[in-house]
Amino acid sequence: MNRALRLAGYVSWFFTCFVVAAVLMFPVAGLKPMVVDQAERALGKGKQGRSGSDPVVTIGELSTSGLGVKATRVQVQLGSTNPDPGPIFDFESLWVSASLMSLVSANKTLQLEADLYQGDASASVTLNDKQELTAADISVDGVQLGKVPGFIAALGVPLEGTLDADIDVVLGATPDKDAKGTIAITIANFGVGPGRLQAGFPGGLELADTVSLGTLKLKAPVDKGQGTIDFSQEGSPAVEFDVDGTVTLRGRLAQSRLDVDGWFRPNQPFLDKTPAIKSALELGEKFTLPGAPSLAKAKDTEGRYHFLAKGVAQTLRPQLSRDNGRRSRTKAASSATAPVEAPDTPKPTPSDAPTPTVESD
Repeated sequence: MNRALRLAGYVSWFFTCFVVAAVLMFPVAGLKPMVVDQAERALGKGKQGRSGSDPVVTIGELSTSGLGVKATRVQVQLGSTNPDPGPIFDFESLWVSASLMSLVSANKTLQLEADLYQGDASASVTLNDKQELTAADISVDGVQLGKVPGFIAALGVPLEGTLDADIDVVLGATPDKDAKGTIAITIANFGVGPGRLQAGFPGGLELADTVSLGTLKLKAPVDKGQGTIDFSQEGSPAVEFDVDGTVTLRGRLAQSRLDVDGWFRPNQPFLDKTPAIKSALELGEKFTLPGAPSLAKAKDTEGRYHFLAKGVAQTLRPQLSRDNGRRSRTKAASSATAPVEAPDTPKPTPSDAPTPTVESD
């Protein structure tokens, strides 16, 4: 027994020394091209079409840090299906590591930490042998959206707001049946503009001042593969909106299916200050094409414009309601009046059963 213990100790000590030496003496300079190549492939390099633009990843410095790798001055430019390059995201520093047990198993668990846009983020993600996500524990704290060039480039106007997120989801072997966890995302003091808003408006929409949208909150508890979406907003003097629905998760998150209904209602003082938006809404209500969705068919008696979105997340296209919001109101009413299952009442055991009383004469 003593010899066996000594042998086990020698083996453990040798293995520890080998790992430490490998980390300290690893040729990091030769690793950077491989890391860049693998990152660009993961982002879709070569899959943007003939006229597309491939993703580009650049790394300032790469060094070992414990059993992981730390990269500084990282820039990621996403791919695009047209000649114009995709949006750019900058990371001040990015640290990635994997446990030794994870490296020799089918499922790979990676730990990530990043400093970005005056905030920070940390994550632990597990991928299976098909590179599908099986679990994620992600925390984002204090990221300033106004510093993110990718968002600004997509919208075409300045942004304000602080992003916080807490995501803890285990997808399991069959995500659409096994997934469970919680998703919570908050954007505080969110604002858009001034400038010409490009997203969703042909030719753009001029915003003379910053449009304050208050605090946005997304909550989605997940159980048995399905998440219940509650996306709401509070404290905005410009517009009110609310979105509810469900999401069925998949191993490839972009293939998850959504079924959501929502509405928005611009407040009258905001419309009075932005005549361009007021005129666009009035014009959209007057002119409609036969069989096509329109603002008039989407507006209910309380001045709310209803919309819906149903399909795969990757190709989701929201559209205006055609029934003045009756579908969403019916769903909301059905949910509110759904019967609640009463807990099962245990049957009394013989010891719990009441003892019959026998009256004597």
